[in-house]
Amino acid sequence: MRKKLYDLPYRPTRRLFGLFIFEVFSFILIFSRLAFLQFWEDERYNLLSQKNCVRFFPILPQRGEIYDKNGHILATNDGSYRLFLENPSKSRLEKILGVLKTELSLSEKEIACIQEKSLKSPYLSLILVRDKLSWKEVSLLVFLQSTWPELNITLGYTRSYPYEEAFGHVVGYIGSSNAQEENQGVLPVKHPDYRVGKVGLERTFNSTLLGKIGFRKVETNAVGRIVRQLELSPAVSGECIKTTLDADLQSFVYTLLKPYKAASCIVIEIPSGAIRCLVSVPSYSPTGLSQGKSIDWQTALQDPCHPLLHRAIAGHYPPASPFKIVTAIAALEAGIIAPKETISCPGYFELGGHKFHCWHKTGHGSITLEEAICKSCDVYFFTLAGRLGIDKIATMAQRLGFGKPTGIMLYGEKAGLVPSRAWKLLKRHERWSPADTVLVSIGQGPILATPLQLATFIAHIANKGVRVFPTLEEKEGHSAEELGFRPETIAFLQRALTEACTTGTGRRARLEPFLVAGKTGTAQVRSISSQDRMLGKTDTRDRPWEERDHASFVGYIPADKPRYALVIVIEHGGKGGEGAAPLAKVVFEKLLIPHAAGEHA
Repeated sequence: MRKKLYDLPYRPTRRLFGLFIFEVFSFILIFSRLAFLQFWEDERYNLLSQKNCVRFFPILPQRGEIYDKNGHILATNDGSYRLFLENPSKSRLEKILGVLKTELSLSEKEIACIQEKSLKSPYLSLILVRDKLSWKEVSLLVFLQSTWPELNITLGYTRSYPYEEAFGHVVGYIGSSNAQEENQGVLPVKHPDYRVGKVGLERTFNSTLLGKIGFRKVETNAVGRIVRQLELSPAVSGECIKTTLDADLQSFVYTLLKPYKAASCIVIEIPSGAIRCLVSVPSYSPTGLSQGKSIDWQTALQDPCHPLLHRAIAGHYPPASPFKIVTAIAALEAGIIAPKETISCPGYFELGGHKFHCWHKTGHGSITLEEAICKSCDVYFFTLAGRLGIDKIATMAQRLGFGKPTGIMLYGEKAGLVPSRAWKLLKRHERWSPADTVLVSIGQGPILATPLQLATFIAHIANKGVRVFPTLEEKEGHSAEELGFRPETIAFLQRALTEACTTGTGRRARLEPFLVAGKTGTAQVRSISSQDRMLGKTDTRDRPWEERDHASFVGYIPADKPRYALVIVIEHGGKGGEGAAPLAKVVFEKLLIPHAAGEHA
């Protein structure tokens, strides 16, 4: 018979032993965990506890200033107090914004912007609330910090540009870093008020101008209030940059070109390559863009003349008649023509049943190469193109710096285009034709150049065939690289270019008592039809602005002892001799006769 449960003998020792084993095991487990935390995790938790009471505040450095060659300030810093909010919890944020709305009169748009940034930013990251605080606002916010430690008041710097639009493109502007720049490590620390150069000199010398960020290490209590300062590492200001630019000349040229819808001008000193003037019209306010003013951005983006385009280094134009110099050098160096050889110009050149017209309707008659350069005869160079072929012309153009950047190191510089047989086959899926060579020989057709390339090219000629390296940074000495031309070739071209500005198409650039050398250019934007020729409508001045020819002038002064090389391009400005040459004279006058230019202005 099975015994009932209550009939079994009572054995308390078994339960006590089990309980004892459980207690011993629990004690060992707890002791082991305490020992692990005490000895092995001591450093980790000590660091975490320090983080609870020790905080770091970044100190932003002053960005380096930019000067012209005479020490005039082109870019500087204005100090101002700014309010940042250390991104708190959602409930805390609503309370703080309520206080700031009352005390700082924050608008609904500003509050919505802060809330949006808070959602996108990590906890305790800095959010900019307001810039350029008044002393009254600063004193009020300092008082509020005792209750709201999330409020962070710092002394920041606003970038300003004393010459504004005159130096807009060349100096550039700064702005907040984007994702790509952050991934590239452009900034040493992420901060909403740490700005980087976006274009121009601000971008080229960004690492030099940036400076080194500092920090302030403080101890805080449980509610986040600062108890004491533990360490201070001051910021190191960025280095200043001295450029080759002449603020007086740049301002003068900008004022001269401002009435035009679109234009550019470059002045290069020979032989150093120092750029004294780099103007692009229209321009923009770099101060407004650096401060992120929406009205300035909207104005710049909506302007049909594209003021953000730096035409001096990124404007693509057919080089037009100045390119005839390249064709002439190729012919002389190849020995396919003698300077005294004459070619007849009846007013057109016939090729494959098609007539290529000279700008002079009745023709120039029998002329030499020097006369062809002086009078800018198209037919003469059409004939040279047939003898040379595109390969020799393209090779010479590349040798003189066309089709590649000049090395000025300004962001956005374009390479231009020197077409070839391979290029046309690859891009247009067509074979090169003799008609293409004819057009390229006078700087028309598919060839493109920037004003900076044209200025550098004419500087090579002025410097007796020695390469000139354009630069915006003041340097001691300069490189001397021979282009390898025969001395008689350069001497001939210099005579021809001087004559062109004495009795030829560039005579409106003549400046007594100095000798001027140069070449005018008239680049067609829209071809002239046979019907237009029959009706005598070969002048584009009566067409809409965007269909008119581009006017240009390249040259140097004095012709006997070259000191300055210059290029002026007026978009849709008509004929080069009428639209650009007179402006070149005014700039030459400013360069060599400053007091007279001042009276003229």
